[in-house]
Amino acid sequence: MVNRARSQTSAVGVRARFAAAGALLLALTACAGPQPEEPEVAATRPPREVRHDTEELARAFPPLGTPVSASWIRWDNSSTGEQSRMQVAWIDAVVEVAPQTMETLVTQYESEESGQRPAVQKELVSALPPGPFRTGVELNMAFAAERTSTRVFLDPAHDTVVLQSYNFSGR
Repeated sequence: MVNRARSQTSAVGVRARFAAAGALLLALTACAGPQPEEPEVAATRPPREVRHDTEELARAFPPLGTPVSASWIRWDNSSTGEQSRMQVAWIDAVVEVAPQTMETLVTQYESEESGQRPAVQKELVSALPPGPFRTGVELNMAFAAERTSTRVFLDPAHDTVVLQSYNFSGR
């Protein structure tokens, strides 16, 4: 015959121990207080140089045609001190193109208004037109190349193409 009183008492004791352990854990967590945030690496990084030449961009991204003007930055992971087997380079660019080039980009490659605003590096934020911006997979693929992935945004009203691109290669 099983003593029901003893079984219930044991179960209550186990629950009480779990509750006490949980309360102790909660108390220790509360005593630790908020942890200081990790310092932002970007805060210590000097601003990148904004370039305005267009020849290198036109070679890297032929759908731009002959750009009217550009503000762009390029950076890579060579100065991070990481011993990576991959060399990665990024380009963010705000490029004014000829009206005919914009017309070709809008009509030749599928895109739609996205409601998104390009997330370019802070050095280029002031160069962004107001939008709205068009984007799309087909448009992105038109600007991609071997080992390069590019996100493309168009502001047709301002004949502006915004690029967020990265290229990777082995070392």
